[in-house]
Amino acid sequence: MIDIFINVLLLVLLSISFYTDVKYNIIPNKITLPVIITALLINGYRTGFSGFLFGLKGLVTGIFLLFIPYCLGGIGAGDVKLLGAVGALKGPLFAVKTILLGGLIGGVIAAYLIYRRGMIKSSAKNLMLIGYTIASGGKPGFLFEQYRHAQTFPYGTAIALGGILSLLLNMY
Repeated sequence: MIDIFINVLLLVLLSISFYTDVKYNIIPNKITLPVIITALLINGYRTGFSGFLFGLKGLVTGIFLLFIPYCLGGIGAGDVKLLGAVGALKGPLFAVKTILLGGLIGGVIAAYLIYRRGMIKSSAKNLMLIGYTIASGGKPGFLFEQYRHAQTFPYGTAIALGGILSLLLNMY
């Protein structure tokens, strides 16, 4: 019964996060933080301290997986907290699966938007510049800052879709 509640809570979290990220380009703390606290309490209730640690490891894993992209300015803090909440609910392995599937989905979305917006040449040039900067020992953070106001898409949508797909794959 607790597993069903956790899965429903996960779907609610991902659905609301998807909507708010698309509509307002933000994933509010009032969505993620209560889920993180609830997840830690539920996992602790289910199997005691080991369950609490399971949720805590998932939270830390989710945050860690997106910490560097956040520091480089490539994603927002809401995306980091969203993946942390997913990990707190379902554990570290689920957080890893979610970000891998979310990365694939995000790549498809980005490729489509690059094509649709006619930005293939400029995007290829930017990727080469980032690669050259990294290969030559430079810090690519300034490149993200330089293009911060360029056309983007809300990455929380890819994380949410990756989480839903992870849940579906775990069910079958």
